Amino acid sequence: MLNVGLATASALLCLSTIARADGPLTLTDRQLDRVTAGGAIVFGTADAGASGIMPPLAQTNVTTIVGSSPGPVTPETAYAGLASGTAVSFGSNGLPSTPAPYGPATSNTSVGTAGGADGNYTLTISGAGTSSALGLTIQVGTTYVYGAFVPGL
Repeated sequence: MLNVGLATASALLCLSTIARADGPLTLTDRQLDRVTAGGAIVFGTADAGASGIMPPLAQTNVTTIVGSSPGPVTPETAYAGLASGTAVSFGSNGLPSTPAPYGPATSNTSVGTAGGADGNYTLTISGAGTSSALGLTIQVGTTYVYGAFVPGL
């Protein structure tokens, strides 16, 4: 199996040296219809930490997805992406009247999302929020991006 992989890799390396461009080339409308007009990128981060006498809880999740409009790629193809992040932490020393021999309990989170899309019409929507009470901290963040090349715009 290794020999097949090496043979394939060496064949591709040889083929890549065959293609040579003499200069700029004007593309026909049919060729331009097969060119990708742009794209979208999104990313997210999430972090959580907690401390206390009771077993601390820290959990994070980040989800990203990117896609384009269905059908053949045309100059008017639209691109979109979504990034979502969640962080939850819980730190406690027990009942509020319980003294803390190692200092106060802590609970902290951090969530960040961002992105961008290509096009002469773009839209970016971002939002985030944090809620804390009784040693529990929950934070969420979301970014949505959309981009398209709209003729005449």
